[in-house]
Amino acid sequence: MTVVELPSRRPSLRPVTPVGILAARLSELAGRAADSLDWKAELADLAALAAGIEAYSSAHTSPESPALAALARRTRDQDWSMSATLEPEMVSGHVEGQLLKMLVHVTGARRVLDVGMFTGYSALAMAEELPPDGTVIACEIDPDVAAFAVGNFATAPAGDRIEVLIGPAAQALAQLAADDDPFDLIF
Repeated sequence: MTVVELPSRRPSLRPVTPVGILAARLSELAGRAADSLDWKAELADLAALAAGIEAYSSAHTSPESPALAALARRTRDQDWSMSATLEPEMVSGHVEGQLLKMLVHVTGARRVLDVGMFTGYSALAMAEELPPDGTVIACEIDPDVAAFAVGNFATAPAGDRIEVLIGPAAQALAQLAADDDPFDLIF
């Protein structure tokens, strides 16, 4: 039998994704900041790179369904100024929605819990990946936001797979625990 000892350190790979490039360049910049004044231009370049990460991720992710696109548009167009705590940026969004769909798919989930659904993007994304007899139980404390979400679900093909519980999450979770019906995935 021959034993070959491999080196303990793998050679470092050249970063190729926006996040990897950003991390490597920020690390390099931090090392140079004390030694030179040219770091200001480099920092501006890195800020521009960071600003493009979401667009890059979105462009390289499976497209969202028409129902999800419509829900995201309605959320952006809604006037949230009536609330000090709600804003359209709270929507899960395209990339996170596609990740949730993938998690539903790879786990084979049939029963999903979504705690704090806001306008329902995450709940609808997961419902779209469930089998026809699957269910998303979505919890939302704000009755007006829940009504907004339910209105979106009514026009979505997978909207009938979503059940909305309105009220404090602790109360909903206690009720669900008493039902003793386990979830395959919780978000």
